[in-house]
Amino acid sequence: MTREKDEAAILALERAYDAAWNAGDVRALIGLFTADAVVVNPRGEIARGRVELERVLGRFLLGPA
Repeated sequence: MTREKDEAAILALERAYDAAWNAGDVRALIGLFTADAVVVNPRGEIARGRVELERVLGRFLLGPA
């Protein structure tokens, strides 16, 4: 891939993430992560893999977000 294509792919991923976040669509968000993703949220909660990530993000989107 050329640099321009890489940048376009990154921007497309960012747009998809923002759209899913703004819609509160946890399933769409989870689909943007790799199966073995590890995420640490601002509260220090660690989610390993899509199942845990769905639980943590879902709880956050239904509450404080």
